[in-house]
Amino acid sequence: MPATHPNPRSWTLRFKYNRNTFLLHIDPLQALSSVKQELLKAVQQTNPNGTLNGHTIPPNADEILLARPIDINDLSAGWESIEPRSGDVDGDASASGKGKGKATATNKGTSAGAKLKDCPQGAGLRDGGVVAFKFKADEREKVEQNGDFVVAVEDEEVAREEWDVVVPSVEETYGDEGVEIRDG
Repeated sequence: MPATHPNPRSWTLRFKYNRNTFLLHIDPLQALSSVKQELLKAVQQTNPNGTLNGHTIPPNADEILLARPIDINDLSAGWESIEPRSGDVDGDASASGKGKGKATATNKGTSAGAKLKDCPQGAGLRDGGVVAFKFKADEREKVEQNGDFVVAVEDEEVAREEWDVVVPSVEETYGDEGVEIRDG
């Protein structure tokens, strides 16, 4: 799929990796695999040496993992993966039992529900939102460093909860002169 050109319907998402931020214009219903391809292309173009923060940039977009913030107002609260899991075709409303029932009637057990979940809007992202990303090779390196060469699915799930995103403080962003404290 070609790159999405900004239009009134497109969203701007901020993809974070450590202190790096990549802005991409995407379609809210664009497949996450296509979004990953655009992200990989942006990372490769801005890092022609083939590394990002000392980590090798993968040649394939399938090696990229994505996550959304647990609390959009507090990015330090952590991140949750938005990677589609095998067999996960139900919408969030049907899985939690909350909502007005429309999601269960139209999405339950159908491939349409899986396709909706496999897009930024279906993954719970919003225009202007922040998305963390990392490379699967980073996860393998962490596991090998711990001496565990065989990764169980459960171990991989736990490892995915760690995301390298540095959110600068107000002081780091604007310096001490940009922060004015007023009494009362």
